[in-house]
Amino acid sequence: MKEGDIELLNEIARFEDSHDIEKEFKIGWSWRHVRIWPATLNRLFKDGYLDNVFKSNSYTGYRLTELGKAVATQKETQPTETLQLQKLSLPDDIFGQFCQRMCPFLCQFAGQGLKLKLKWAVPYDRQNFRANLQPMI
Repeated sequence: MKEGDIELLNEIARFEDSHDIEKEFKIGWSWRHVRIWPATLNRLFKDGYLDNVFKSNSYTGYRLTELGKAVATQKETQPTETLQLQKLSLPDDIFGQFCQRMCPFLCQFAGQGLKLKLKWAVPYDRQNFRANLQPMI
């Protein structure tokens, strides 16, 4: 399910609630009635949220399935949660860990004759790493 699908299902549920589906749309509603692109409706149909009531060369009729109704009503009844921000921290020796893991890998490719462009020339010395960090010119 994509990000905006719940809102689309809510719109479809409101449309079906505001109309008498059995009288007005016996063969189902079309994309023109709900103003949602057919490709999106087709994806929702494949995911099981819509039922294909009628299909012809010029018209495709849909209705919400029980799963679609449940998802639409579930999201409406759930209160919106507040987003809690989490502070991220970086380790002090992030570049040292990178070089420790990547230098054997890069040396392997350099030995095969591949040329790699690096932004920084870093000697592989774990004790004096920060002192030996020099930019390439």
